[in-house]
Amino acid sequence: MKLKTPRFLIIIILTAITSIFWIFFGVYRIFTAKPSPPIAPEILETVTPTLDKNAVAAIAGRLYIEEGSVATPTASPSANEQ
Repeated sequence: MKLKTPRFLIIIILTAITSIFWIFFGVYRIFTAKPSPPIAPEILETVTPTLDKNAVAAIAGRLYIEEGSVATPTASPSANEQ
């Protein structure tokens, strides 16, 4: 049985080229990437897992407007004549 070295050699060469490009572009990305912007300390504070009942009550007490109760605006005839 004859061993097909050219096909095997092509696969090795393509794999080596892919690996070299992968490493090159990875290093290039490291050097050209912009640093992450600073984050405000208020955002980094931990969140308390307790439920704020006052906030829930304030949300429940807000005004709810149904879609049919709002009048749709219409164009006046004088605006179209200009």
